[in-house]
Amino acid sequence: MSIRQYTVVVREGIALKGGGSIQVCLHDVNVSIHSPSIKEANVEYDKETGKSNYSIMSGLPINFEEDELREFLYNHRKNHQCNGKRLSTTNK
Repeated sequence: MSIRQYTVVVREGIALKGGGSIQVCLHDVNVSIHSPSIKEANVEYDKETGKSNYSIMSGLPINFEEDELREFLYNHRKNHQCNGKRLSTTNK
């Protein structure tokens, strides 16, 4: 007896089946990918230096001029949002 595992991509969804244990269908999937704005990026503005402090890694804040930060966010940061309808069934 062989067990078939497969992934099928159809017009508006994806069906996954593995070993007869679970089936998942995604429909009406919408994906949005964009660079964050300065307002979205959780930036702290330092009035004394006139620069923005942005943590490029956890606990590693860097001072940026506004144009530098905008360019950094555009080239190195992306926000991803995925929405869709999911239907799951289990076969025991």
